[in-house]
Amino acid sequence: MTIQKLIEAHDRRPFQPFTISLADGTSIRVRHPEFLMRTAGGRTIHVATGKGEEAEIIDLLLVTKLTVNDKPSKGNGRQH
Repeated sequence: MTIQKLIEAHDRRPFQPFTISLADGTSIRVRHPEFLMRTAGGRTIHVATGKGEEAEIIDLLLVTKLTVNDKPSKGNGRQH
């Protein structure tokens, strides 16, 4: 997985939620574009988990796969 693939998924409009899979088997869902922040250096991202103020800090070298939800959202696009 390259930073370019992450940027493409993050910047896609209309946005489609995607899942980031890590080398340790962990999967982290990005439900909204505002839930992900890329650092200026491009090696680290921060993903809000939607559980209060919690966020995951991810080294992109540990990302093994990015899976985009190909099904369009129903309704108004808001995540509940």
